[in-house]
Amino acid sequence: MIMTDHFVFLHLPKTGGTFVSEVLHEVYATRPTWWSTCASLFRKGHHFQTRYGSFVHCHPWHGTRDEIPPGYRDRPLLSCLRPPLERYVSIYEFGWWKRPELLNGYRKNVDHFETRFPTFPNLSFRDFLHLLHECRVPQPWRHFEDPDCPGLHTWQTLRQLTRKPHDWTKTPSLSFEQIVAALRDIHFLKTETLNEDLFDFLSENGLSDLAFIRNKPRVLPGGRGRNPNSDWESYYDPELKTLMETKDRGLIEFYSDLKTS
Repeated sequence: MIMTDHFVFLHLPKTGGTFVSEVLHEVYATRPTWWSTCASLFRKGHHFQTRYGSFVHCHPWHGTRDEIPPGYRDRPLLSCLRPPLERYVSIYEFGWWKRPELLNGYRKNVDHFETRFPTFPNLSFRDFLHLLHECRVPQPWRHFEDPDCPGLHTWQTLRQLTRKPHDWTKTPSLSFEQIVAALRDIHFLKTETLNEDLFDFLSENGLSDLAFIRNKPRVLPGGRGRNPNSDWESYYDPELKTLMETKDRGLIEFYSDLKTS
């Protein structure tokens, strides 16, 4: 999460947020020092005073809307959004879900984990989706094979970007209209037009010296990304693609409806 005098940026993982964070540090000319790094351990983030006012890159990096401090809750909200099916492939290839320290959580939250996922961490793409939906999506939406239960991407978006996100799970499914109502007060940057969208947003907020954004290359967290020769659609067979399109249908329609730069 990055908080400024102009807006608050909420970083939804695997949507281009690392690129946005790096650009914001460049625009605001903030460079962590030994002192600011030490202070960040006690102040829950790096705090800077810049020519544009305050700039706070705070812990946790992927903070939620409910975690915004009271003094910043009146600021406009900025975030990124990526097509759900493409984002699932990005998460799969990035591989954070394979970390050994997550094993206890899988064993606790997934019935018969070792029996059902004996090849972990070497899972097929479908098994990866099944595992994360069972472990990360709350009841009553946890049923992976049920097309009416919203998908992981929908849940993660609501959990991070809305207030009292668990209230959404009181309904068995979500419509496009409900998604719009939940997210309508957030300014979204689309991953596919990220450079231009970010340039336009910062320009509209009175920031300058932005020309470099238009040609800035992608930023890959940890230098890792999907094989450039692979197509995200190739990870889906027709049945799985239909299932995931149905589970995240409201968010897919919301993304398609966003203004394109």
